[in-house]
Amino acid sequence: MKIPIDRSKWRCGGSGKNAHGRGMVRLQNHEGFMCCMGMAAKAADPDAEILDVGLPADVEEHNEAFRELLLKPGKVREITDSDFVNDCVGINDSAAMTAEMREANLQATAEEYGHEFEFFGEYGPFGDRRWEGGAA
Repeated sequence: MKIPIDRSKWRCGGSGKNAHGRGMVRLQNHEGFMCCMGMAAKAADPDAEILDVGLPADVEEHNEAFRELLLKPGKVREITDSDFVNDCVGINDSAAMTAEMREANLQATAEEYGHEFEFFGEYGPFGDRRWEGGAA
């Protein structure tokens, strides 16, 4: 699946100098920013309600495309996040990666799972600064 990533709405990089976007890292936060898996969730299921949800397995209602891309059967829970999600979350949230490193690592990971990220747009004015809740 091709997953569009709008850099101007992307929340990534934790709370360090490589952070982009505002607010908490969520599938979609109250400031309107999304992590890479939030954008993947919307690409798979535009109707999925992802506001203030941390991970795809916590989305209550979703379609088959969403399940195929982001979920797998769980051992403790009925469903859990897929290996693709778990791998991408670590990359998305890493404070150590520059934007270029993050995009390259996400693309390589997507290709391992038969997907592709399509990055477009420019990072907003909130890049390379700490998020509101972090230390200055």
